Amino acid sequence: MKKSVLTGVVSFALALASHSNVFADDSEHAGCRLECPDSRCAKAQEQLQKFAGSGDVADLMMGMKLIRQSSVTNANSRLLKKKAELHLYAYQLLRDSQDTDFDVKDVPFGSITPPGGKYRSGIAPEAIKETEIREAYEKAIADNEAKAKAYRSQYRLHRMERRVLEEAAASLCKAYGGSTGEVAELHLLLDRYKADAPLRDAVLKDSQTAGPSDH
Repeated sequence: MKKSVLTGVVSFALALASHSNVFADDSEHAGCRLECPDSRCAKAQEQLQKFAGSGDVADLMMGMKLIRQSSVTNANSRLLKKKAELHLYAYQLLRDSQDTDFDVKDVPFGSITPPGGKYRSGIAPEAIKETEIREAYEKAIADNEAKAKAYRSQYRLHRMERRVLEEAAASLCKAYGGSTGEVAELHLLLDRYKADAPLRDAVLKDSQTAGPSDH
């Protein structure tokens, strides 16, 4: 699986070696230091970190939901930037979890047929008397189930990608769309995260004109 590796910035940094200690102060990976404006923002971060460990797309979806529900206004630009970075972190996790070789047409089988042609498709393994056939059948079933699980996960990740990208870009533009200094800070942020071309293009396209507003 090909993966992109990104790093965090501002008051917290993404540990390159592990997703378990994502946010840290300065050069020390000491864990979360994000000051959240409400409980949803803090819970969103926890949920994203949970996804980093579990790989369960439901955790990522819940994290995104909590980010959207968190209340940050333009009255606090520092927290607005932190929320924008949560969006960026979510996008980073999504991209890092994607298999770039995923083929939506390569679907798992609906049922497996035992080798040899003696038994029908979907038969219970315990009904097969021959040990060699039964063991090969059981392995084929297990492999297909693993493929089905991976397929469901990758299908959801690829379907989510566009929306997560757009939300990250909008949030970053809102947080860093002010002065020339903020635009320069945004460039550094994207560089440190090694943001991919689609996100970078979406953000930089509007960053100089998108000013802060209610979020």
